[in-house]
Amino acid sequence: MCGIAAIFKHRPLPDSDELIRRMTDRMQHRGPDADDHYVDERVALGHRRLAIIDLSELGCQPMWDVTGRYAVVYNGEIYNYKELKAELPDYPFRSESDTEVLLAGFVAWGTAMFTRLNGIFAFTLYDKQEGRMFVVRDRFGIKPLYYSADERFCMVVSEQSAILHSGMVERHISREALADYLYNGAVAGNQRCCESVHQLPAGHYMVLEKGKAPEIKSFCLFFENIRPIGQIRLEDAQKEVKRLLTRAVERQLVSDVPLGAFLSGGIDSSAVVALMSEVSAERPLTFTVGFRETKFDESEYAALIAKKFNTRHTVLTLVPDDFLHELPNMLDALDSPTLDGINTYVVSKMTRKAGVTVALSGLGGDELFAGYATFRRFFHWKHHFLWKIPAPLRHVAGTPLEWLGHSTKIRRMGELLNVPAFDLDFVYPQFRGIYDKRTVAKMLGQEPVPNPVFTFLHQHRDMIQRLPLLSQYSIGEMCGYTTHMLLKDTDQMSMASGLEVRVPFFDNDLVEYVLSLPDSVKYPHTPKALLVGALGDLLPPEIVHRPKMGFTLPWEQWLRGELHTFCDERLNALCDRGLLDPAFIRRMWQQFNNRSHNVLASHIWMLVVLEHWLQRNMDAKIEVVSCEL
Repeated sequence: MCGIAAIFKHRPLPDSDELIRRMTDRMQHRGPDADDHYVDERVALGHRRLAIIDLSELGCQPMWDVTGRYAVVYNGEIYNYKELKAELPDYPFRSESDTEVLLAGFVAWGTAMFTRLNGIFAFTLYDKQEGRMFVVRDRFGIKPLYYSADERFCMVVSEQSAILHSGMVERHISREALADYLYNGAVAGNQRCCESVHQLPAGHYMVLEKGKAPEIKSFCLFFENIRPIGQIRLEDAQKEVKRLLTRAVERQLVSDVPLGAFLSGGIDSSAVVALMSEVSAERPLTFTVGFRETKFDESEYAALIAKKFNTRHTVLTLVPDDFLHELPNMLDALDSPTLDGINTYVVSKMTRKAGVTVALSGLGGDELFAGYATFRRFFHWKHHFLWKIPAPLRHVAGTPLEWLGHSTKIRRMGELLNVPAFDLDFVYPQFRGIYDKRTVAKMLGQEPVPNPVFTFLHQHRDMIQRLPLLSQYSIGEMCGYTTHMLLKDTDQMSMASGLEVRVPFFDNDLVEYVLSLPDSVKYPHTPKALLVGALGDLLPPEIVHRPKMGFTLPWEQWLRGELHTFCDERLNALCDRGLLDPAFIRRMWQQFNNRSHNVLASHIWMLVVLEHWLQRNMDAKIEVVSCEL
């Protein structure tokens, strides 16, 4: 993983060399191994390198193709780069890096190359001859990419803070993004918290040319080309899942630096470690977080897997106060406000200290193999008699609950009864949302924009509804909670420590195949039945049938105790901004401290995080670079 920055100039921009260096300096943690730049009359390119493949100087960026026409700055890993390289026998490669394969592939195939890439990536590719730049982001949105464009220039970065702290943009808070954050606990739409900053959508690329507005095009929605399989023998599905997941793990083991795996002792991480041991000649390095509280501790299950596969195992034993101690550092590391992230920050920091630069994760297994309880709920509720009742009759019950309910849970039930149909686009935001629509409206003092997760799913509903029900819900998870919180937090919090995290369950071929399968072979009669069956006896019964666990930090205790002053100061500051209804926030805070069951710790904490982020990124004084236009 790395940090990239680029400036495409519509007009001359004096001192752009100083500006691009300033932007990459802001992302030093993403790439501690090298810092390189290129500047001409049309672009400024910057790169912070975390060296993983081809550690020599030949792997440094910006990297040019052999003709000197194309330059690239790139963040990520192309897992099928060796296969692509084999298709380019006439290109005179000078390095062993996947970065050069991007250049060679673009020379050969142009923008058609983007659909060929299997990996996690965000890059800008500059065509010096035509004075044009392409900006590209992977199909799952695993790697972040932000931009800010006006008539002067377009700035592109891996972290939006590099734009916010550049001194070149007006920092006005977006109320659209604010509503988005209240809905989802993270900013899920392409509008960022700052009105002048946007996110390039997953599976899209942007074309920049002098004097023209950015042109954004889709090259691949990960679910658009899936052809549902009507019938298949369970044994055949299991065999193919095993083959594809094994290949995904094998591809992601390519590294010239120490590589390990997060091992929780659950099904997903255990599956990754099991397959690592099958395809690697070396003993895997595994890392587990252990807790002194036995009701949360999973280390005994992780130890069982470590012993079975003879891994070099490390247990990082923590107590809740370890997380409390790291909270200030975690909050300072946030590139965008989020309700989650502290667990990943602490684990990544300790893993990096152990000397590992790359770690494989089981993230994505729940989303792909129906691991959450909401999968079964969606499946069964879809056929519930309630949805055969005419909508006007359902609204008779739903409207009072939605408008007059005393808690978010009751108001959400009202919203659910009021949906036109029990379809993914209408239902998924209700299952995953944080604040209900009425609460968001009260806090904003106006009717909010629609939830962007709903908007995206609604826009593509015809394409999604061609697929089996469980696959539909997988798409909801991958386009919603997973992409905009889990994956983004994983990137943010791991890169804060210079650690690359890879996610084999988000392999292109594996995802397309599993989403094509009928519900009959995926339904989780037992936990993630298809995945477990595909792995056969690789997973011990103790892992498959273990009780569901999870470490829950004592947020309620902290917010009323150790963090009370910290929270109180930030909530008061947020009230003073006038962005949200101050009386409503103060009433929530008081109800929480009075132990009302209607206000959760998460409802309070996300507001505290928001204010902390605003203070560090929107309020901080910036030393403006003297770029006279």
